[in-house]
Amino acid sequence: MRVTALILASASCGHAATVKLDSLAELPLLSPATGPDIALQQRLSFDRLSATEVDPSIDAPDSGDITTLDVLLILSRTSTRLAAMSNGLRVISLTWDGDRLDETRRPEVPAHVSSRRMLVDLQLAWWPSDVIRLALPSGLQLTDVGLHRTLRRGDTVVVDIEYPSGDRYHGRTVFRQLEVGYAIVIDSRPVEGGTAP
Repeated sequence: MRVTALILASASCGHAATVKLDSLAELPLLSPATGPDIALQQRLSFDRLSATEVDPSIDAPDSGDITTLDVLLILSRTSTRLAAMSNGLRVISLTWDGDRLDETRRPEVPAHVSSRRMLVDLQLAWWPSDVIRLALPSGLQLTDVGLHRTLRRGDTVVVDIEYPSGDRYHGRTVFRQLEVGYAIVIDSRPVEGGTAP
């Protein structure tokens, strides 16, 4: 079973990188009560950014090719729930209720793959910008204009998020983590019974 996609998604990078490469990994997790209320079926495609897009000195893992995961994401005012499937197998599930993060994972998934890091990326993409700004540590700034969201440290862009479909929750989201050097293309469609934010 291929778990490269999860490794990229968590941005943990394992033995190939040092902790300093992923300074966003410990951003605070946001309360589900402050986020959207929606259920989505998603296809996530992961790849490493090219040297022209990220500092080539960054030693991030190379996916070799684009790798995909199928995800069911359910966001409500009481919890965030995610189930990720690869090759028809559920590889990781997580639930965050604002106080406790519970997860189950297949034994093949490496210990350094971080469910918490997956939640950080998710919240950067879909939580309201005002909520994110209140939780950001000193030195980080979030801009959110039209269908483009950017997280900067000083003058340096560390995360770049675009919503080219014209809808932040349905259609395509392009998430680039420039500090570590990976990209996620997320294609989302509503799950029957889900509620738009």
